Amino acid sequence: MADAKSATDEGINMVSKEKQLRAGNSISVIVPVYNASSTIERCIDSILENKIEKLQIITVDDGSTDGSSDLLEKFHQRDERITVIHKCNEGVAAARNTGLMAANGDYIAFIDADDYIDSNYFKNLLDEIIEHDADICYCFAYNEDEDGNVLRRDYGKSGEISSTEYDWMSGQSHCVVWGALFANRIVDGLRFDERLSVGEDTLFFAQCVNRSNRIYCLGQPMYHYVINRDSASHGKFDDKKYSDLIAWQKICQISDSKQSAIAAYAFHCKTMVSSNKNDEYFNNNYLRTTVCEYRKYYPVLLKYLFKNHRIRFLITCTMFELYTLFLN
Repeated sequence: MADAKSATDEGINMVSKEKQLRAGNSISVIVPVYNASSTIERCIDSILENKIEKLQIITVDDGSTDGSSDLLEKFHQRDERITVIHKCNEGVAAARNTGLMAANGDYIAFIDADDYIDSNYFKNLLDEIIEHDADICYCFAYNEDEDGNVLRRDYGKSGEISSTEYDWMSGQSHCVVWGALFANRIVDGLRFDERLSVGEDTLFFAQCVNRSNRIYCLGQPMYHYVINRDSASHGKFDDKKYSDLIAWQKICQISDSKQSAIAAYAFHCKTMVSSNKNDEYFNNNYLRTTVCEYRKYYPVLLKYLFKNHRIRFLITCTMFELYTLFLN
């Protein structure tokens, strides 16, 4: 009986200690907002439903013209933890940078204005960071359309990941800033590349990986990613979309995991060609360059796929390599 009581007391003390550690940590949430009047309330409400004692919500109005600015001011009046920063329209990278300059939390999170999160999102991410002494913890997402229909639920294997062995092609990998919680100490001084319209968050995430000692993947979906058909990453191809490959070129230069980063870059080249093969503007301006980049790094991609027994990808990439021969 004494042993059982001792074990129970020890368990209670461990839970109490975890609560104390969690309570002592503050979180700054950065929400860039541009013409999001139809979704911003859902986003903010989902953040407020997370019962975090020390929470700073930084909304950055990036020159909205649809009434989002007035809505943000109403949220600020409702809850003093919500800060509103108004600025001229310069894009999401500049808006996030503005938020970073105002952030004072021990941990930093990014949530897009058209997305939302589960009510246990911050608690679960913070618990894993504390338990595993991690610098970054990320989760998976529900992919939804604008009508609220769940198109896909992403799951993965939970576990610790070494930053020097980060596998950019793994199903366990993450390559965006939403869906993650970052220790302020690794974010401090970093900024999003404002020259990039797509891929700026992937490059930022890669820089954070380089600064980290330990990363933890929480293999369950808790972030609701809403696919906006008119966004820079999903709309019709233009020069802005090509900046995604420029971001990956930069990641290849800085990553400690060179092989997987280069393999991921080559795979993104393949995806860009496949996704835009019927787009006249892409074919006239970017097709030849993108195909040349794919073929340049195809041997690295092939070696990675062989090494990691990714047979399905190996087949599709080999078929695509043959397809590119007819494009020249």
